[in-house]
Amino acid sequence: MNNMLAMKRIRQAMTALSFLLVLYTAGVMLAGSLHIVESGESSSFLQSIPHAPSSPWMVFWLSFILCSLLSWLILNTVQGSKSGILLCAGFKTLLACIIIWNVNLSCRPLLLLVFSDVLYTMRGFQARYMVGIGSILTGLYLLFSYEVITPIIPMVSTGVYFSVFEHSTSSLLAFGQSLLESATLVLFIAFMCEFLIDLHQEKENIAQELNMMNRVNEDLRHYAQMTEQIAESRERKRLAREIHDTLGHALTGIAAGIDATLVVMDKNPE
Repeated sequence: MNNMLAMKRIRQAMTALSFLLVLYTAGVMLAGSLHIVESGESSSFLQSIPHAPSSPWMVFWLSFILCSLLSWLILNTVQGSKSGILLCAGFKTLLACIIIWNVNLSCRPLLLLVFSDVLYTMRGFQARYMVGIGSILTGLYLLFSYEVITPIIPMVSTGVYFSVFEHSTSSLLAFGQSLLESATLVLFIAFMCEFLIDLHQEKENIAQELNMMNRVNEDLRHYAQMTEQIAESRERKRLAREIHDTLGHALTGIAAGIDATLVVMDKNPE
């Protein structure tokens, strides 16, 4: 129970940090775009990037709306049917992918958040379900890399928006993003540790219950043997009582009759 409570709180903290990370990144992209426009460097900026970026306001508000929806789903998911939980997990994964794509492949820790949520909500499922979804999320985490995607689909790196500010401001903003990503990663590691500890304790509890069941079964076998012995003893007593009450009396009467006959024969042989 303590491990489940700890996992729940870590998942809540990861959700909050991931939400801040997305808004922070989208906010920096918006602020960087506004700074470029105000400084009159829009033309040179567009010539320096391989792809025309999306509207920064649309990126910011779309990230805010989608991340709010994802956070609400994660914090309000309850145990239900297997199909419902699987469908919800797929929808959360889709939302995370759209958000990551919207902020130019930044905020990949969102997939770690979804992975921890899958482990939490699908804890009672068979291992193959969690392994399957975990493999999909791991593949997406590796795929959603700027170095992997840009040779196929030209995109603008979020680092470009950080670099439009002064060096000190740019370094501070980049440090803030790295700090949020690192904190989310640390929480994910803590969640996995709690999850593995909980699985180990559950395994030990199952082993203890099995040992207890074995002892109960052994006691039941002993009780069955004792019951059988008691039943045999009662049957012997019943037979002895019936022999004494019926056959014993009959044999006694027959013996007395034979003795009387012998006496009569001596006196009156006819």
